[in-house]
Amino acid sequence: MLKAIIVFCISLIITLIVNIPANWLYSQLKTQPAPIILSNVEGTIWSGSSSVFAPMLSPQYSADNWQWGFNASALLKAQLSWDLFHEKQNLSATIAIDLLSLGSSYDIVLHNNVNSLSSINPIFNLVSAEFSAQLSNFQSQQCIDNAGTINLKNITFSGLNLAQLKADISCTNTGAFKLDYASLDNSTNIKGSITIDSRGYYQSSMTASSTNKVISQQLESIASKTLSKDKYLIQGNGYL
Repeated sequence: MLKAIIVFCISLIITLIVNIPANWLYSQLKTQPAPIILSNVEGTIWSGSSSVFAPMLSPQYSADNWQWGFNASALLKAQLSWDLFHEKQNLSATIAIDLLSLGSSYDIVLHNNVNSLSSINPIFNLVSAEFSAQLSNFQSQQCIDNAGTINLKNITFSGLNLAQLKADISCTNTGAFKLDYASLDNSTNIKGSITIDSRGYYQSSMTASSTNKVISQQLESIASKTLSKDKYLIQGNGYL
């Protein structure tokens, strides 16, 4: 009899966990102000869909039918992980929560073509590239102790063609995100940094040179200053 009761209790607990409604869990966890607002939430925490609204982005982002699925293989790395995707906008991401710091930090991985990110911000229409990014220990809208990398391959921007660009993500003393980047290209040397604060205001500065005469002329046309023969300084600022 005791064994039957134990089996029943275990089965009941498993059933409850497997069928936790995503809408109920979201209502328990959402905060104010919320960086991301969900509506029309359907399914469970393991598999489902929702409309997404991000009011803090500029411009604001909204989309229906974002879907998610639990990634069981991540349990081997002591993580709870979900794959997120929006089929129509060709966007995909993975969010993982470390079981040892449950609820306090997240790992976020993106794999997309840069053009697909234009649904989030039209500025990404200016760049064509294969895009991958990983951000670890993401804790808030303000950068506290985040770190990560961004890799771009087969890049086309303002007529420039680059094989690869790599950026390291860190935090400034004022809580802004900072990207230090450099090109991995035989003919074009680019090195610079960009900071982005919680308001979406950015400041960027980079030096660039190229042995390709066509690219060198293109760099000169967008340069803020010529530093030396075929080496240029390019600066910018504004709101994303």
